[in-house]
Amino acid sequence: MSIPINLVYEDELSEFVMRRLLNCFNGKFFSATSYNGRGFGYIKSTINGFNQACVAIPFFVLTDLDAHTCPISLLSD
Repeated sequence: MSIPINLVYEDELSEFVMRRLLNCFNGKFFSATSYNGRGFGYIKSTINGFNQACVAIPFFVLTDLDAHTCPISLLSD
């Protein structure tokens, strides 16, 4: 049985990477809904809502480090 998972990403390249990663699990997961944020600002402004919604269905969120020097500074922001 496959598990639905929502994808949240910044751009088409990120979506492609996420879908390729899901394919590595041999059908265990499938993309339910995709949210193209068109940038980090959308993801940052809606991440709390995605976090609350993940009790019903998991979310896979991918963002890049365009404006941050390292993941730790992004987390603390």
